[in-house]
Amino acid sequence: MPPEPGSAQTRPPPAPPGRERWYFRTNLALLLGLLAAVALAQLATVTDGHVVLFGWPVPETCMYRRLFGRPCPGCGLTRSAVLALRRQWAASARTHPSGIALAAYLAAQLLARAALLIARPAGRGVRRADLTLSLAGLFAVIYAPIVLAHAIHEN
Repeated sequence: MPPEPGSAQTRPPPAPPGRERWYFRTNLALLLGLLAAVALAQLATVTDGHVVLFGWPVPETCMYRRLFGRPCPGCGLTRSAVLALRRQWAASARTHPSGIALAAYLAAQLLARAALLIARPAGRGVRRADLTLSLAGLFAVIYAPIVLAHAIHEN
């Protein structure tokens, strides 16, 4: 006779306590990091093409621009995301086409991490799917449009 759905025989075994703790701490760290990023974006301003935080310009970190003297396909993404998080949609879209999508992705991750901390899903498959979907979403939101825009611009 097959086991009934939902019985102890059909449920996956619980994860070891160490892994549950690691998953909880990872989601908590991601949630706090996302909250800090959104809070800093509210405090930052964008002037003359630079992000300024507490009166200090955030240094440019694009190695491509430093090496070759021209902007890479990702240049302006930080400024655009900051503008989008400050709800300046038109300026964000002018600065970089993926900035609004990145801000939406960050907001979705913020909500997802909070929900995962509250729900505490069980099972290794849920955690693996969570990580896979997070990375795939990040690629789809940021890198795919950049690569596509770069390919169109070069041709």
